Amino acid sequence: MSPKDIALAYTPSVVHLFTDTGSGTGFVIDAAAGLVMTNAHVVSGAGVLKAGLSSGEQVSAKTLGTAPCEDLAVVQLNEVPETLVEVTLGDSEELVSQDTVTAIGYPTAFGDSRTQDAVTTSGAVQSPNLSAAPDSSLPNYSSLIQHDATINPGNSGGPLFNDEGQVVGINTLGNTLANGRIVQGQYYSISVDRAEQFIDRLTAGESMSDIGLTGFAFSEADISGVYSDGSQVQREILDKGYDGLFVDSVTSGSPADDASIFVNDLILSANGVETNSFAELCDVLASASSGETVNLTGMYLQDTGTKKVGDLWEAEVELQ
Repeated sequence: MSPKDIALAYTPSVVHLFTDTGSGTGFVIDAAAGLVMTNAHVVSGAGVLKAGLSSGEQVSAKTLGTAPCEDLAVVQLNEVPETLVEVTLGDSEELVSQDTVTAIGYPTAFGDSRTQDAVTTSGAVQSPNLSAAPDSSLPNYSSLIQHDATINPGNSGGPLFNDEGQVVGINTLGNTLANGRIVQGQYYSISVDRAEQFIDRLTAGESMSDIGLTGFAFSEADISGVYSDGSQVQREILDKGYDGLFVDSVTSGSPADDASIFVNDLILSANGVETNSFAELCDVLASASSGETVNLTGMYLQDTGTKKVGDLWEAEVELQ
């Protein structure tokens, strides 16, 4: 199939996902049940979740299961239109360099994002299987497809098709800057072979290694807009040898929320292991069993009624 053939056949399979904090893309893996695959970071911390369809309809949706340390999630449409078309999952192991691939999604663009049409891009596989640790806010990815079919913010969670019209990857991120130099044409998709190891559990409503928060390295955070003296506070804490995971989202009703962990908190360790990135937190969570308690230590970054900046706190969260 040509990229044009794939766009005509499978645009009805691609869903525009909206949350109260941003938007992304997903694709239908079960049309009858209204099940949609996407990235976990698209729906993380969402208080509201809606899906825009190629027909122009917009329906509410709910997250069934998340695996944030794999950056995968399955959501379900609360209303299932008859116009949905489900994709066929392919075999990403069969990909080789220079195979043609096609991405469909809803990247950020001028105009009202809620009324935009799906965008199709095509390119070639550069590397069919590699691992990467791209950013302190993201997990370590064990199986990625590197390609040059352009994707941008908003494409996250969308499908990457092979030339047979089968989904071989979940579009996730791009590499745009390395060592201060601009990088062009490097885009990455989670291999469908990796994703298939989790789909059944996610569609059954199970979440894995999930305590309901995301964050990134405190040393990379700009907290000047969060606190009036944020930059000074940050310098003083870093000068004392502390770093940690600066929390940027907490899902309502999650174990982290139940443990009174808040956005802009600073987590220093999990089960006694220093936690300076989301991937390091994932390493601890992946070693724990469902229902097990994970002990977190952190630091207050602003004064409260009884606590001062720099005071430590402890919390226990039950792993889902």
